[in-house]
Amino acid sequence: MKILAFFLVSYCILLSGTQATQPLRHRNVHYDHVKVLRSTTQYLENDLKPSLEEVFLAPKQGFASDHREEASQAQLQRLILDSKNVKFEEQRQRRADKCSTSSLDLDKIKVDGHTFPEDALEIAFVWIGQPRGEIVSMVTREIARQQPNLYCSRNYGRDYTLCDGIQAPIVAVHKVETRNSIWVFALPSPSESQYFSAEDWKASAGFYISTDNGRSFSFRRLDRHLESILPNPENAHEMLGFIQDDDHKEYSVDDVYHISAYGTSQAQMVLIEEHVFFADWATSDAAGSNDDVLLTIYRHEPGDVVPLDLIRIQYPGSREMKKTTLLSNCYDFHQDSNFLFATEVPSTDGFDERRLFVSKDNGNTFSTAQFPFAGRHNHFKVVDATEGVVFVLVQHTVTRTEGDTFVLRVNSPESISGNYTSSRALFTPAIESNVMDGVLFIENQNPTGCSDRGGVSRDSKGKIVVVQRGSCPFIEKTLNAQAVGAAAVIVVNTENYIDFRMAGESEEEVLIPAFIVTKSTGEKFETEFRKEGVDIQVSLIEENIEEKAIMETSNLFVSDETGVKYTLSLQDVAYVHYLSATGTEVADVHKIESQPGTYLATWLQNKRMETVITYNKGASWSLLPPPSNSRCDDLPENCNLHLALETSRALRNIPTPVSSPTAVGIILANGYVGVGMTYTSNEAFLVMSDDGGLTWKLVAEEPHEYQILDHGGILIAAPYFSLTKSILFSVDRGASDWKSKEITSSSTIIQLTSEPSMATLVVYAYFFEEKWQGAVIDFESLMSRPCTIGHLDSPDADYEFFSPGIPTGNDDEICLLGAHHKFLRRIDCRMCYNGLDHEPLFMQNEDMGSTTCECGAANFACAPGFVRQDSNLGHGECIYDKAYKKQIDCPSNKKHAKVNNYVKVVGDVCNGGIESEFQQQVMVPCSYSSRSRASVAIGVTITLVVLVTICAMVIYRSEVMRTRSFTLHTVIGLNQISKLHTEEPVTKNLQLLTKYYNVISFEICNFYSFSQVSNNSQYNDNLLESDDDELLIGTGDATPHAL
Repeated sequence: MKILAFFLVSYCILLSGTQATQPLRHRNVHYDHVKVLRSTTQYLENDLKPSLEEVFLAPKQGFASDHREEASQAQLQRLILDSKNVKFEEQRQRRADKCSTSSLDLDKIKVDGHTFPEDALEIAFVWIGQPRGEIVSMVTREIARQQPNLYCSRNYGRDYTLCDGIQAPIVAVHKVETRNSIWVFALPSPSESQYFSAEDWKASAGFYISTDNGRSFSFRRLDRHLESILPNPENAHEMLGFIQDDDHKEYSVDDVYHISAYGTSQAQMVLIEEHVFFADWATSDAAGSNDDVLLTIYRHEPGDVVPLDLIRIQYPGSREMKKTTLLSNCYDFHQDSNFLFATEVPSTDGFDERRLFVSKDNGNTFSTAQFPFAGRHNHFKVVDATEGVVFVLVQHTVTRTEGDTFVLRVNSPESISGNYTSSRALFTPAIESNVMDGVLFIENQNPTGCSDRGGVSRDSKGKIVVVQRGSCPFIEKTLNAQAVGAAAVIVVNTENYIDFRMAGESEEEVLIPAFIVTKSTGEKFETEFRKEGVDIQVSLIEENIEEKAIMETSNLFVSDETGVKYTLSLQDVAYVHYLSATGTEVADVHKIESQPGTYLATWLQNKRMETVITYNKGASWSLLPPPSNSRCDDLPENCNLHLALETSRALRNIPTPVSSPTAVGIILANGYVGVGMTYTSNEAFLVMSDDGGLTWKLVAEEPHEYQILDHGGILIAAPYFSLTKSILFSVDRGASDWKSKEITSSSTIIQLTSEPSMATLVVYAYFFEEKWQGAVIDFESLMSRPCTIGHLDSPDADYEFFSPGIPTGNDDEICLLGAHHKFLRRIDCRMCYNGLDHEPLFMQNEDMGSTTCECGAANFACAPGFVRQDSNLGHGECIYDKAYKKQIDCPSNKKHAKVNNYVKVVGDVCNGGIESEFQQQVMVPCSYSSRSRASVAIGVTITLVVLVTICAMVIYRSEVMRTRSFTLHTVIGLNQISKLHTEEPVTKNLQLLTKYYNVISFEICNFYSFSQVSNNSQYNDNLLESDDDELLIGTGDATPHAL
């Protein structure tokens, strides 16, 4: 209880502290903080739980969905995995019996302790000399005024002393690796309250620097206190300094300085830019020279409507300093691999829409990223770009233009006059001027208005035609009515209520409104219509027409090799964009470092979160099988493993999965077993995989934090935020049960940190027992000797070959991205260690006859412009995505073109097999090129001018219309023709002409429309198909209200 009380008191002290949230420019500063204190404080301050629930659950409310069974390929893969899971457990048991580690001498594990100052409240560790054991520890102390708080260790934390040369309280520590050593920078507190006097505070303006791995520090004076620093990660001789612009605090801008000339006691400090929103050093791969600086700055004095620009500063701080604007109206930027990304300043139309720009030539030119999704793009999160493609998570707002009331008002005859409940279809335009008046025409020859029965009668031209529901999609009825010139469509429902919205898709643009009414309303109309000489005069009413948001959704897209064209990879991915201005948005997509092409993600299904995995860079996804030794008896058909990813980290600080490129195939994670998880799920347990996520093993039935040591040779875990005396460890990759090692005298909360390269045999544990303490846990003596590579495939071998990948179904063939691979991995029960310089030794698998695999479906992704048909997990056929129509140009002004609907996954090297089946082309509708559009539109405009002229001449000869007023109307009309935009749909231009000419009518026949598919063209799994192929979207309201 004393321990928990201490944490509570410390937590309350932190809540009352004055330290500000770190701005975006610090996102590349990595501390291993005492997570129990700081992170919990941040989450409660930001009150994230309600906003996360709203983001996750709101998009699904009010929409019906049709969850079908996965395709046969996915079922086959699951059967293969289940079979492999059984084999895994059998193999694990055989190995456990053969080389049991139950006789390990736990006393050989050395534990050396250290005690921190009694007034320490929080500790942050920075590993300096990886992997030589130097650590700098920054301690937040209860009495901090002008007391040094930086402690240094040269032996993995066995003992600490105050860092030599530090004379002031430190608030930030950075390190930069040079060719011969590691430089460490320490920034004194800029707060005057931390010093005894104003003179002492002024004297501390500057920074401390160490050029010998943190063993000694010297002070460099500056003219002013810096609030934060950012050393150049490629050149330790320069850094950026930041001072908040106090005149514009509400806009979170800084003045940025270039700091250099460390060799003297007074460093050089040069202001390079004011009003900076975000700044970072350029990387040589993404943005050219790594001595350049990239910044987004306000063009003028910061304000609500002042734009920001992305600029590059070359030779910062020198007389040759040069500023170049790379992109105007830029909100933020991001560098990853050889890509430079930038986002547009949000729009001010209420939807915060923006665009993503991509450059692969160091920022010299930018292209607009092309996302095939009919909705507004609000937020972008570049998840990863290290494997030749770009993973981008986009948060969309799906909108439609409509009013808030849909009413059918009968004006005459009086016997049925009044208001009737109705609902407008999602695929039709809103009613202009709120009201459409007209006369009803009830279709008797073909009551349903379907094409196979003759469509809609031409007698309905200019009238509002009434058809019955059934036999064909709603949109087919509407287009048939539109084709004969009907003004609008009313569909009569088969029930006396309306609890859905009519939906549908078509290549042809819908130009007339379509409403649906109840069965009883339709019967009244038909009774009156049969009376001879009676016209039913009605008004279709839609009030307060405006563009409205109907749902938010977050989708994961994968690019081609250019990073510009994107294909939908996974829908409804868990994403939170809170505090996006400071870079703390959370996307539940996680890269597995221990296996190429492998990623985890959380998607939302039925208000639950499910974890899926891809082994082919997002081309297809699969659910995770449950751990081999977990309890899934109650849900044998729907039991899967779901992992705690970034959202769980953001909400409850549960550790995310850990993997390493040199620990091939190993993944440590916390997860849940069942049909899914929610954002409040808290019964996580520790699981592991040693084959890249194909199979999993339950380690402990509570959440843990964990570390990988010795390139995967040793695995460490400690209960997460739970009282314990011990840590868990495995020296055989979980082949046998994990062992326990006691490191404290009483139960407490143990936290872990280790050297970042995961190469050493040492893990550092820190905990609170009356005061903060640390313990160095060294496994070198237990492992006894270094492993040797010799004697492969012999009984004395220390290493074996491991082939990562997924089973293809052909015997025991394992492939990854189209190739057989081999990695050297220590035999699990060998009591030797890999060593600091171990490499997994990647090899092609020559002894299998070929280094490449035959091509299968998993080696191909949908080409840009195509999307999976049957399954959101990417196992269905790639079909044409109408929302991408604007990106496909036709040669010679044709309306269709042959294109490939599949592409090989970027980096995949498969050969033969069924490759030819995925190289066949399909015919798709497309748009014209820009030149063709302009040419055709100009030609159409000229034709219309000629037609108008001829009509004018004819009418002029008429005695009835020979008036000056008509000549005036004709001149006005011709002026409007000349102003028509060449890229507007022809039909829209004709509608404009009709608006200006009340004396001329045009009949539109066979004109091609250049317009894009409307924002309502894609609803994917939110669509519910009825027996007659109608598309319905549930409203959640079975009793719509009339006026």
